[in-house]
Amino acid sequence: MLSKFFHGQQQLEDDYKQKQVEAKEAAKQGKAKNATLQAIDNVLQIRQIRQYYADLEHMVRYELGMPDLWVEIKEERDRLIEEQKEIERLQRLAERQVELKRQEKLRRLKESIHVYIASFLGVITVFVSLVLLMWLITWERQWRWGS
Repeated sequence: MLSKFFHGQQQLEDDYKQKQVEAKEAAKQGKAKNATLQAIDNVLQIRQIRQYYADLEHMVRYELGMPDLWVEIKEERDRLIEEQKEIERLQRLAERQVELKRQEKLRRLKESIHVYIASFLGVITVFVSLVLLMWLITWERQWRWGS
């Protein structure tokens, strides 16, 4: 029976989180939901989640007659939530590090491409300058000595 309560409560929380994500995505796409409707939905879902907790606490404390069980359940739940938050934080940190490494590789690649392009243009410039210089020397010799 307790697991059914938690399953129902988890469903409500998951639905609430999913709707929050959908609302953010819709806002990003310019299809924002009516703020009043969204506020009503949010408040009703939060109240329903709170009611689940209140019902569960009442059942454990008074109907089952185990107030210490409720305290243990709550402490364990809080511990698990903290662990989940820490895991999520570490995952975000790892994702950020991967993204920073990818950006650094991209920056280095761009930098090396710029160096290669600059080197290539420098070689072309020197080659064209030498060809023009040889042509000017030949033209000047023909002009001066006529051969």
